[in-house]
Amino acid sequence: MHDFGKYGNITAILNGTLLSNRTQYSGTSTASDHLTTYRVGSGLFYNFKTDKFNGLIGGGFNYDHSTLGDVSEHYTQPWMDFSLQYAFNNKNSISAEFHHATWTLASSYRSTAIIQSNPLFSYTGNPDVTPYKSWDANLRYVFMPNNKFNFAAFGQTTVITDRYAYVLRHLQTAFSAPYSKRELAIIHHGYMEYKAPHDLSTTV
Repeated sequence: MHDFGKYGNITAILNGTLLSNRTQYSGTSTASDHLTTYRVGSGLFYNFKTDKFNGLIGGGFNYDHSTLGDVSEHYTQPWMDFSLQYAFNNKNSISAEFHHATWTLASSYRSTAIIQSNPLFSYTGNPDVTPYKSWDANLRYVFMPNNKFNFAAFGQTTVITDRYAYVLRHLQTAFSAPYSKRELAIIHHGYMEYKAPHDLSTTV
């Protein structure tokens, strides 16, 4: 960290994570796979603070490397954090935050093992599923006239892109049609009609 005095400070970060997920299944058919993902991330944070104002902005990149069986993939994804708070006086304040990140996947989402969960349904993953991204933003106002009473009003929104979702398929045709990079499969052993969604992106 480097301190600029009244002009704030800047902090450099470096982190790493290792995820190791294994799927082993013994049932109608035996299956086993192993997904290993390591992430190395770096970035900078800048913080500026006064009596009434407190601001933080940070950003950087994460490098992900995943190995599933004989297939290896790697991604470089940006991330960002932003927060801002302003106190009008000792009773009123307003704050805003924004976050953006890309999330790693568990092995069950990419596993090709067909696992029967009950007599009617089985499910399987998709090796081509890609990590999903999220954007979060919120705004908050706080009114605190004394130590016994406070009032807060806030709003939040979340946007998720490249989201994966399970789609229902008949056992007879479960593997006859290709899957998109955002589809996982629930396989129905009986007879049911289903229409896949046109867009899996979600806003909450």
